[in-house]
Amino acid sequence: MKRKLTIRTKLAATLAVPLAALASFAALQVRDAYNTSAQVKLQAGLATSATGPAGVLNALENERDFESLRAIGAQNLVAVKDAKNSAQVTARSDVALGNFRSLLRDVGGDAAGNYRSTLSQVSTGLVSLRQQAEDNATRSSTPANAKHATIIFDRYTALIGRLLDADQRSGATIDDAQLRSGAEILNAIARQSDTESGVGIKVGLAAMTRDPAALLDAQRLAERQAEGDADLHVRADGPFDRAISAALDAPARKKAIGQLQNAARHPLDANLLNLLKARPDSIDLLRVAQSNTAAIVSAQAHRLTSAAQDQERNWIIITAGSVLLAVALLYLTNRWITRPLRALADQATAMAGQRLPAAVQEILETPVNETVLQPEVAPVRVYAGGEVHDVEVALNKVQDSAVSLAVQQATLRRSIADAYVNLGRRNQNLLSRQLEFISQLENDESDPDTLEHLFRLDHLATRMRRNAESLLVLAGLAPPRTWSAPVAMGDVVRGALGEVEGYRRVRLRHVDDARVDGAAAADVSHVIAELVENALSFSPPDADVEVYGRRDDHGYVITIVDSGIGMHDEDLERANALISSANALTLAPSRFLGHYVVAQLAARHGLTVHLAASPAGGLTAMVALPGVLLGLAPAPVVEEPVVEVPSATPAEAERPAGALPRRESVVEPAAPAVSTAPPAPPAPPAPPAPPAPPTPPAV
Repeated sequence: MKRKLTIRTKLAATLAVPLAALASFAALQVRDAYNTSAQVKLQAGLATSATGPAGVLNALENERDFESLRAIGAQNLVAVKDAKNSAQVTARSDVALGNFRSLLRDVGGDAAGNYRSTLSQVSTGLVSLRQQAEDNATRSSTPANAKHATIIFDRYTALIGRLLDADQRSGATIDDAQLRSGAEILNAIARQSDTESGVGIKVGLAAMTRDPAALLDAQRLAERQAEGDADLHVRADGPFDRAISAALDAPARKKAIGQLQNAARHPLDANLLNLLKARPDSIDLLRVAQSNTAAIVSAQAHRLTSAAQDQERNWIIITAGSVLLAVALLYLTNRWITRPLRALADQATAMAGQRLPAAVQEILETPVNETVLQPEVAPVRVYAGGEVHDVEVALNKVQDSAVSLAVQQATLRRSIADAYVNLGRRNQNLLSRQLEFISQLENDESDPDTLEHLFRLDHLATRMRRNAESLLVLAGLAPPRTWSAPVAMGDVVRGALGEVEGYRRVRLRHVDDARVDGAAAADVSHVIAELVENALSFSPPDADVEVYGRRDDHGYVITIVDSGIGMHDEDLERANALISSANALTLAPSRFLGHYVVAQLAARHGLTVHLAASPAGGLTAMVALPGVLLGLAPAPVVEEPVVEVPSATPAEAERPAGALPRRESVVEPAAPAVSTAPPAPPAPPAPPAPPAPPTPPAV
């Protein structure tokens, strides 16, 4: 069977749609925040990489100045601390290049790609340029050597220019305006630093060579320096104003720039030594502006990166919080809705399957002589409001209505049972008086025809008495006829045969000796009579009904076999269910009144009654008596011979064969244990015989 979806599953499915939408939206936001953060990190890396070339440029400028002046033997004029020879100078440049490459690797993204080709060209160019500087190194400052120095200086300047161009291209790819502006200012400062550091040397070397081209280059370089200062003043806006303007407009720098510009205008009168002494005042202040600008760029890059990371973290927190909130709402919904409904369903099941049936059963089991009272049934209790509370109230009303209806039905059934009891007792009293009167008439009558009529009246009255007892059984009363001593099984069976109409067609094939408890003998006889009556009613008029009695280790089994029309499988199953049901009387008796009577009596004494199809047609009814109903002492074996009588009087023929004797004044032969012959006729009427041994009255 296909399992139905629970409310919990439906609620989860309902909440899953907005939860999935929320999670998807949050995931998209997290992804966008992550992409934004990655992009900002990349831009910050590009901006940070723009601050990196300063160290490389400074190292290359120092190496350029040192190697170019080494061609005229004046390298000591530009030597810095810890770099007094060529090897130390070039080593510092290599270290600076290595640090810059490490910075690019750490930054990642496009930064390394922007510089990769340029750094490769710079490294390759430095190899040949250093070799040339080594080859041209001298100790004399001749015009020829000054010319070699100028060539070396220009080649170094070209390599530095490539690095500055790569830095400018990298800064142009930055999206943030402030970062891009900072990168451009750093590049402009680096170019200005390169220009100012070269003006003094270019002018000094041009004065030594007296070469017009060199003099013209020196003048152009001085002009470029002036234009660079003006450009820096224009760029120095916003947060970069204070970082640049203070350094550019410092008095020391203005004085140094004035000396360089004057020397450039009159290069033939310039002195290299004086120019080199004035250069540090301008270069150092320019590098201060460079450091200030780099700090602003790094701080802005850090702020952007932190903001992007915060945004990414916030969206992750929002996403996780949203999912947790949805799970919490699902849990609370489960507590607020599904748990009360589950508790309501469980209590409704307990009410329908346990409490209510137990209350109805208690009502039905109320003794006959007691008033039917409405039992207290625990109500359905669910601590919830709204519709769940409404259902709880409705279920309690249904339960109260069902119990009240059961009480009304039990009271009505009790009234009907009382009517059965009154009617049955009246009939019993009348029939008992009628039987006593008929017995007197039989004892006083000697005419065979009249005796025949009396026997018929006697038999009809006996059957009517059994029907009256059936009413008392249906009313739930104990049997009116009981004995204190056990009763022989043969007497019980014969008493049952005396209460059926077609007793002549019944054959006692074999009945094992046994005794039945006197309190149950009448009811057992009644059960046998009902089953034999059914077997006779549904058998052909010329067919016999056979009765067997077998005793075993577990009790006693009486078998009644007929060759009638039988029953369909469904009807047979329904009949067995009715006979074996202890609550058969809770149903309205139908035309199969005997089945209800048998079911009630079987439930009262623990009998097992079963109907089955006979192999040769018809039905087989089996009544199993438990060992507790059997007497301890076996019944005496009494076998009477079968007497063949060729003819019998009509009165004798009408006397029930094998019936339990009712009157001591009439001696009737007992039915044979195993016989198919007609029963033996009784002796002709005679004076009253001596009293026979006590036998139980007829059932």
